[in-house]
Amino acid sequence: MVATINDVAKLANVSKSTVSNVFSKKKYISPELTEKVLAAAKELNFQTNYFARTLATKTSKIIGISFEANENFNSQFQLNIIKGILSVCAKQGYYLLIEPTGKGRDDYLPMDGMIKLNPSTDEQVFDTVPHVWVGLPPENELGQVCFVDNDNQLISQELTSMMSRKHRKIVYLNTYENTTVAPERYKGYLKEINEKKLDNLHFYTPKDALLEDFAYHKAKELLLLDNPVDAFILDSDLMALAIYKLASELDLQIPEDFSVAVFYSSINVNNIFKPELTSVDLNEYELGKTAAQLLIQQLQSNELIIPNCINISGSIKVTSSVKI
Repeated sequence: MVATINDVAKLANVSKSTVSNVFSKKKYISPELTEKVLAAAKELNFQTNYFARTLATKTSKIIGISFEANENFNSQFQLNIIKGILSVCAKQGYYLLIEPTGKGRDDYLPMDGMIKLNPSTDEQVFDTVPHVWVGLPPENELGQVCFVDNDNQLISQELTSMMSRKHRKIVYLNTYENTTVAPERYKGYLKEINEKKLDNLHFYTPKDALLEDFAYHKAKELLLLDNPVDAFILDSDLMALAIYKLASELDLQIPEDFSVAVFYSSINVNNIFKPELTSVDLNEYELGKTAAQLLIQQLQSNELIIPNCINISGSIKVTSSVKI
């Protein structure tokens, strides 16, 4: 015979509501009582009825994560964000549901709230469940959505400023223009090179191109000029892999012939770069953690959290791939 919540309450010598709160985590239950309830549930092989609890509480305890997983999907960066989200959800008793199309299909999936990663310039705000974005919303959605982000414009300006100490022809190979982060980083680059009166050598990755393929061919074109460029700022380590390969093919040395820095490099691949790659620590774990905290605050208060924008600081890790 299948054990019920009443059976667990009787064996643990507690009320039915105490058993319910242990499993739903809606109210605080002392560690001692929680241990008694869990021990009784284990002895009776009790399993909570998820769908019954959802109907009764009108909450699924599920948070959705929406992002577009395409061939240029930077899995390590997104994974670190998701780890941060998971760390908060695990403590608060929430499940995670991955929605990898990037369409934010919150209209029929059983979610209490949604976290959107890496928004594009044509993104629209979800209107059926509370939501938080990791990344800057499109301009027409600002003020309507709570979001967490780095100050990408400032980081880009600082990265360009560092490069300009020893270099005059600084190329910036950016990601796709339809991402909201790309124009922000371009603004920082443009501000710095205008102040230093340098040439604007910024290029967006074409819509249908792979990041590494675009970086390889554009860099080759620029390095074979009569007056070649002497520094590259890149979107990610995917581009850097292509540039390092190209340097070897052209018998060029980094940083003697040109310097290289990236906005993001995953820790588990950085040790393959010789010389070690200069990169920005974007604190992606903290981005995810903060986004989850903000969303759960909204779910518990039923109000938009103010301020509706939180900046997570990033820091440049300067290594031997840059001449400074």
